[in-house]
Amino acid sequence: MAAEHTQSRSTGTASVIGPIDGITYDRIQFGSLSSTNTEAARWATRNPGRRAIISAREQTAGRGRLGRAWSSPPGGAWLTVVWPATDSGAVTLAAAEAACCVIDETIGDSLVGGLRAEIRWPNDLLLAGRKCGGLLGETVGTDAGRVLLLGIGINVNNHVAGPVRTPAVSLGEIAGCEVDLPRFVDRLSAALIGALLAWDRDGFAPEVRERVVQRLWGVGASVELHGAGRPVAGVLVGIDARGGLIVDVDGRRRTYVSGEVSCRGPAGPAREEGV
Repeated sequence: MAAEHTQSRSTGTASVIGPIDGITYDRIQFGSLSSTNTEAARWATRNPGRRAIISAREQTAGRGRLGRAWSSPPGGAWLTVVWPATDSGAVTLAAAEAACCVIDETIGDSLVGGLRAEIRWPNDLLLAGRKCGGLLGETVGTDAGRVLLLGIGINVNNHVAGPVRTPAVSLGEIAGCEVDLPRFVDRLSAALIGALLAWDRDGFAPEVRERVVQRLWGVGASVELHGAGRPVAGVLVGIDARGGLIVDVDGRRRTYVSGEVSCRGPAGPAREEGV
């Protein structure tokens, strides 16, 4: 989700009544964008106080965490939710858990058993140890205050290509058939809206945190945490009440609020360079 401006044409704008509490939000669909987060930031500054979902058939300059390139060709789900801002990064984990439920439902619809979507802290979505998506939360100031731009990208029917350290996969590849993309985007949008409304009401409630921990990739495994100074080695324990990663380091539990996780040893996936 990039910083450059790309002229784009909207394929339609609709006012939608949300799945919970009758919330109203705008849904704007584009053919091609440089980035849904970038377009969402422009939209939010022009429409202060309004909620929206900005989606695109493709992104030409998408990005993930730390400015990494995010391949976003046609066939995937690329969208950003515009929402009144929250100060906690844990909202991304709550949204990731909601997205995992939609992924599980979709794979289940395709009669693929034994798979469960996982969250690799802080923002990756995995299936069978391979990356199928990710989230990126940013905030922007508007006349009505700061808003959250919650970007999400999921490989649905798109071909996954390019050299990445962490193997990637699409839902269609796992399912062995083409997924109904419009239906998937509808389900995903509803799930994200529901998760954000629940967050506004209850924050990072204990039951939500427990569901995140149940999906957390690497729990109980020996891991390395990169990007928080020197690499930290320990056993991954879980998530704290603010979304920080709890790691047992030499018998002492420590909490980290930034970094990236990889399993140690040849059996685990290597650290990834891009998205």
